[in-house]
Amino acid sequence: ALVQKPLQYLHVSLWDFHRKARRGADTSLTRIELLHRRIAGRLPLIGVGCLLSADQVLQAHETGWAEFIAVGKAVMINPSFALLVRHGDTGSIATAIDPAHPERYRYPANLWQQQLRGLAYLPPLKDRDWQPVNI
Repeated sequence: ALVQKPLQYLHVSLWDFHRKARRGADTSLTRIELLHRRIAGRLPLIGVGCLLSADQVLQAHETGWAEFIAVGKAVMINPSFALLVRHGDTGSIATAIDPAHPERYRYPANLWQQQLRGLAYLPPLKDRDWQPVNI
């Protein structure tokens, strides 16, 4: 039904870009892949879901499951993510927040306090066990 609306694109934000469907569909396929098949090129799909490194973003793009890839947590961890990628400095991209260096991030005080609690909807913290939520 959405593809029949006057939309320019569909942006789907997932906890994990590569998470497979759990019910109501082919569970051997990822959720984003199923959406892409359903849309069938009638609407560009933007996919996002815990892509923290340049390699992960590239791998997601190469699946062909989304016309565009968005980054959220990667930019929260690396405010200059796009410039690092553009200049080929992907080795400098961090994949976790370093609590010892709050000055590196552009967080308001309240959000920083939430980040330090290690909440699942925020980027991972360095040296802490963290997994995206499986919902």
